[in-house]
Amino acid sequence: MKDKLNLLSKLKSVVYKFDPLDSKSRSIRSFIPLTTCKRSRQLAPECKVSFELGPQFSSPLIDIKFVNGVEKSIKTETLELMSIVESIELLKKGMRIEEIEKMKTVETTLQDILQPVNKKKDTGAKANR
Repeated sequence: MKDKLNLLSKLKSVVYKFDPLDSKSRSIRSFIPLTTCKRSRQLAPECKVSFELGPQFSSPLIDIKFVNGVEKSIKTETLELMSIVESIELLKKGMRIEEIEKMKTVETTLQDILQPVNKKKDTGAKANR
């Protein structure tokens, strides 16, 4: 993890749900500063970070909403700090959010998105000349 990491990039919102007095919430409490620090907030000001605290949360949970609208949850009860970071990064890569964002331009219509790509059929031989 020597390269720069922006955990909040490509995220619309992050909601932490946990009981702060529960010993199972240690991992989520150690992760919170990574997303609430000044640098993270400056790099992704559009990402909303919020908290829901209380004894009703038996298992600490991070609800993540991506910029494409997909929502995922991560149970952090048995995870370490680095495991949480890796889980979020893997979710981002699995979503291929960059590709979705490229498709969403002002000029792109629903017809353009749903239309199949026209490719020439490769015959594998140049004998057709």
